[in-house]
Amino acid sequence: MFLHAFKYRLKALLHQKDEIFWNLLFPLILGTCFYAAFSNITKSAETFETIPVAVVLEDSAKETYFVEMMDGLSESSGDEVPFFATTYTDLAQGEELLATEKVDGLIVLNGGIPSLTITENGITQTMIKAVLDKYIQTNAVVNSMIPNHLDKLEAVMVAVTTEATYIRTLPLTHGNTDPVMDYFFALIAMSCLMATTVGQYVAMHIKADLSPIGLRKVISPANRISMILGDMSGSFTLSAVGNAMLIIYLKYILKLEFGAGFLPIFLVSLIGSLMSICIGMMVGFLPKLGEGAKLGINISFTLFSSFLSGLMASGIKQTIERTCPIINRINPASLISDALYALNIYDTYEKYTRCLIIMLAMSLIFVFVSLMITRRETYDSI
Repeated sequence: MFLHAFKYRLKALLHQKDEIFWNLLFPLILGTCFYAAFSNITKSAETFETIPVAVVLEDSAKETYFVEMMDGLSESSGDEVPFFATTYTDLAQGEELLATEKVDGLIVLNGGIPSLTITENGITQTMIKAVLDKYIQTNAVVNSMIPNHLDKLEAVMVAVTTEATYIRTLPLTHGNTDPVMDYFFALIAMSCLMATTVGQYVAMHIKADLSPIGLRKVISPANRISMILGDMSGSFTLSAVGNAMLIIYLKYILKLEFGAGFLPIFLVSLIGSLMSICIGMMVGFLPKLGEGAKLGINISFTLFSSFLSGLMASGIKQTIERTCPIINRINPASLISDALYALNIYDTYEKYTRCLIIMLAMSLIFVFVSLMITRRETYDSI
């Protein structure tokens, strides 16, 4: 009877266009929109662009060291882009380039000392000023050494032009620390929670007062537990296929780095889908509520849970973690996204395993509540 129920439940789901769309297609569409919106933000934040500057020289013969510095910073090395794109010009043309925003700064040398003119404050202007301040400091040290310590000039030049680093940089994690990934973790969590609607129909198709299918199942001699497990397995299969499609699409087609292989991520989605089906079943078994009301509860719960996990607004889950962390421990979407985050960031599986255990425990609780609701359910007339 289990295989019979599984087969026909799966066939029925494949004929429901709304379930196919929301469980299989909608997460892929939303993932594509996220990728299109957020990938440009990440690239613009991480990619350095050459800074265009204009330089006005009074006497290029006396300003050889400054010209050499600017030329060196304007050369590309290997795959690195040059720091400056330098244009040597006169004062009038330099001011015109600055006014038309073709350069980010105008450098004028007066007596060998560079001065910077800008039209606005920004990151690039700060970077130009930092380079000029370093040159002025180095130039002052060298000039002070020339009259009395000419023999030590070469050693001083080496000292002031060599960057000494006394701090060793060690990565805190080998995972992907891009904060944009939180949206994709929350997206997978939402995809899992979409299974609440198919879980609802598992309950409705086993109750005689809610659907003709439930009526036929109640009067049939088949074992009720076998029918419920068969329906659950069919619904679980649809959700698992949808999650697998989403993970493969995000990881292997969009090339997002999740910090883990396919199987650990897929395991999270499987347990998340199981928990979601159990939630939907519990809602479906609630008495004195129509199909529309139960569907509204499941959809509202899915959206609200996803909101708390950070799907709609970045930083929500972190704020909850600081103010009321117990919400993140019982919110299904947060548990799923936390498990994925743990896979990406941490070197151990402690938090990952804890999230999976909590989700399995919640699934058992929801199934127990569902059985308690239907345990003594009888019908006066069928």
